Amino acid sequence: GAVNMFQIGFRTLRRSVPAVAITVLAGYLLIVTFTPYGSQRISLAATVALMLPVAVAEVMICWVFVGTHLQAYLRRSGAAVSIGAGVLVTSTLFALSFAAHSPAPDEPLALLPFLLAGIASALFFFAVRDVYASAIFVALVLALVMQGRLDPLYTSQISPVVVGCAVLSVLTLAACQWYLSKRFITLEIPVKK
Repeated sequence: GAVNMFQIGFRTLRRSVPAVAITVLAGYLLIVTFTPYGSQRISLAATVALMLPVAVAEVMICWVFVGTHLQAYLRRSGAAVSIGAGVLVTSTLFALSFAAHSPAPDEPLALLPFLLAGIASALFFFAVRDVYASAIFVALVLALVMQGRLDPLYTSQISPVVVGCAVLSVLTLAACQWYLSKRFITLEIPVKK
């Protein structure tokens, strides 16, 4: 019934580096092999860099904050219920956030790809429990989902501004981890009687 640093996905550097490396390598190989990005690697890198700040924000809000707290609250109901509720609620929140800022009124099923991306991302986060690897995973998934929806001006070449924003978002995430590592307090959730 408690939320600690491990559960919110802030792990040691020794644990995060391999998780990020495996996520980047596996995601890159899968995307390059099975999507049109195979011949457009610059476009893939530009799209991932463009999606990374959004991915960091989505991971922090949907899974670190909402998902882990919901899971901790429902933990006494069993792993299937707590993780299932966490996946359902966070993937819906993820999809609705994209419907709000990237509406597609001419597509009746526009929410479905984001809902599926949210489910995959939630399962990944709850399995791996690493914020950095999850942000990379979400950025890669968003690169797939957003393909064809972004202006080619932003994805045809790598922009220093976009890369700067991506780096700034990762540095902000690292600053959050440092801050929480110094001040994080685990609060016990009261037991239901």
